[in-house]
Amino acid sequence: MSYHTMRYKVGVIGVGVIGKLHLDVMKEIQEAEPIAVVDTRKEEAQAAASKYQIRWYSDYIDMIERERPDIVSVCLPHSLHCKVVCDAARAGINVLVEKPMAISVKQADQMIAAARKSGVKLGVVFQNRQRAVAKRLKGLVEDGTLGDLMRALLEFNTFRSQTYYKSADWRGKWRTEGGGVLINQGIHYLDLFQWVIGRRPRVLFGAINTLAHDIEVEDIATATMVFEGHMQATIQMSTIDHPTICRHEYRGEKAYAEFDDKSIKIARDVPSIRESSKLQEMWATPQISWETIEEPEQGGKPLHELVYREFLDSLAHDRQPPVSGEEGRKSIEIVNAIIASGFTGKPVRFPLDPDRYEEILRNLSKRKRRT
Repeated sequence: MSYHTMRYKVGVIGVGVIGKLHLDVMKEIQEAEPIAVVDTRKEEAQAAASKYQIRWYSDYIDMIERERPDIVSVCLPHSLHCKVVCDAARAGINVLVEKPMAISVKQADQMIAAARKSGVKLGVVFQNRQRAVAKRLKGLVEDGTLGDLMRALLEFNTFRSQTYYKSADWRGKWRTEGGGVLINQGIHYLDLFQWVIGRRPRVLFGAINTLAHDIEVEDIATATMVFEGHMQATIQMSTIDHPTICRHEYRGEKAYAEFDDKSIKIARDVPSIRESSKLQEMWATPQISWETIEEPEQGGKPLHELVYREFLDSLAHDRQPPVSGEEGRKSIEIVNAIIASGFTGKPVRFPLDPDRYEEILRNLSKRKRRT
């Protein structure tokens, strides 16, 4: 059966900026029918319901029981995701949850298990994977253009004001945000980074601190990692930088790629790096040819709309969403590992111990500030 003949009823839980974006993109999708919104802020819920001509609730359980949607979109602060997703899954409802899916791998595992037990689909919104240029970058690794990956670098350094952190009670606290730049601003780029690399991490050493804000969580983080195949990687993120710096590097045996969030620059090496190491002249280097790749977005559709279309397609064809719960968990595990290493001062080996991280998070929550 083609999903184009289906129409799915959707309830949106949380109608902040992102929840309203979900409602907006559904207007462009014939197969998605928003039927209700939920928010404990009744005025926000009523206003959204009025605008989109749907019903409103202040309790998501009440909405699920009364409306029986096919899908709920969870657009809440991420410390609330686990309980809501698990409750929806147990009720037999498919779930599309915003990034990050949870604040810890243990919570992510509970969400994945609940969806699997009930036989429902769990998708995570990482809309940057939908970008044409990001897909092209992933393809350069998968098709062997870069050759065997040897090292990688991710920099995402941006700025947030103290007023930003004060704009919502849950921001800047370990208990409710689960981290700072890593889990909130930087998670999209961490997800892209590990997705492009396509290998499992093996060991990580990280450092976190709070240098420029009156908050509990980190506003700067650095990590060195080793992935499968001895590939090395470095990550640095912050909310203390202006102007914003966003840069990925991927060094393969055959070529180097640099991604600046808009385009890809490739330097091809002839001969390859390993072959060049055998050149007879002491200062000999491979010849390099540069290429710049820019991929225009097809049709100019909002990235969230593309996420929805893929999720609906996974329902119609009974397959896992491209960004499943298992996929969404991967970047959470890296975030948790950096925080754990920064807290303990010791390397972290993968897979991360979920129970040990919960203990670390509880200890961090008792502190007012990282020093």
